Amino acid sequence: MVPPLYIAESRICYLSSVPVTLFATLSVLAIIQVGQFTIFITVGSAIFAIGAGLLYTLNIDTSLAKALGHQVILGVGQGLAIQIPVITGQAFSNTEDIAAATATVLFFQMMGGTVFVSAGQSVFSNRLIYSLGQVALHLDKELVSPQMLPSFELSFLIPTLLRYCGRT
Repeated sequence: MVPPLYIAESRICYLSSVPVTLFATLSVLAIIQVGQFTIFITVGSAIFAIGAGLLYTLNIDTSLAKALGHQVILGVGQGLAIQIPVITGQAFSNTEDIAAATATVLFFQMMGGTVFVSAGQSVFSNRLIYSLGQVALHLDKELVSPQMLPSFELSFLIPTLLRYCGRT
């Protein structure tokens, strides 16, 4: 979940995966030691929500250190919570049902991401078309096709928008 600006401008794509990997491993080890999982999924979800909210505060003038810090917070929260549904599904299943339980949990984790990414893209595209009509009053909204928007590569689109706004 890296803001597109940082992907296009500085190629920082996978920074949040470092704390995700580290804290996923640590949370599993802690659950084995403590025997309780609810505190980790609750705290992880809360930290993830805070990190996601902080990413929304980023703008063009945000410092790189602040952007990296927000990504680390997001990664810590995701890492604490991401493996817990799989572990609990396996722990509370009969031995013969572990494979089915794991497959079911992973299916719903992946489908949730798939459905909401598609829904988010649709909302973004429709909102962008609506906003274009307000920002550029001379622009006909019907000229911009929603199917065409995802085809724009952000590495070309963002610098163009920055130049248009007078930021470069």
